[in-house]
Amino acid sequence: MELPEPDKEQIKTLFDHIYQIDEQAWASTVQIIEFQSLQKNQLLAQAGKNFVYEVLIVEGVIRSFITDEKGADYTLEFYRTGDFLAPHFSRTHEARSFVSLEALGPTRIILLEATQFTQLRRRHDSLMNFGAKISEAELFRKTNKEIRMATRTAKERYFDFQKRYSKLENLIPQTVIASYLGISPVSLSRLRAEKQ
Repeated sequence: MELPEPDKEQIKTLFDHIYQIDEQAWASTVQIIEFQSLQKNQLLAQAGKNFVYEVLIVEGVIRSFITDEKGADYTLEFYRTGDFLAPHFSRTHEARSFVSLEALGPTRIILLEATQFTQLRRRHDSLMNFGAKISEAELFRKTNKEIRMATRTAKERYFDFQKRYSKLENLIPQTVIASYLGISPVSLSRLRAEKQ
């Protein structure tokens, strides 16, 4: 299913939701925007491969995950409509991605080549502040997850997941949810059965 390209006003609204960008900065940003449509289960980036973009989700859901040497996936985070993925500098080294990024359904994204966007941020204060807001949000997200994983039971983490991602539970595979919660799919089935 092909999704239509978003208009520039829709994209500007998503940017402004994070931080209000001045018109001059926006005019420069529009010049480097690339649009991409992803299908369910399509990889946007693969761990160990080059990926040099900042990513804004216009519509859909993407998960970041790692895979161990035995092939088991561990979901690190979910990103939804309006979210910027973790900043490029925090998920890559020498342009190689630390994580894989997978669309969990039809997804529309905006790509900004990271070096070009960094150059724009250095020229425009509002874009520098925009980037700082994204970094702050990602640090907050990661810190909260670490605290939840260390201090809450599996049941409490599951209830937290349901609150934070209420619309995702029936849309994505239970194995993905279990890997995000740090439990086995069997344990997740038991928690779901208890709740009913």
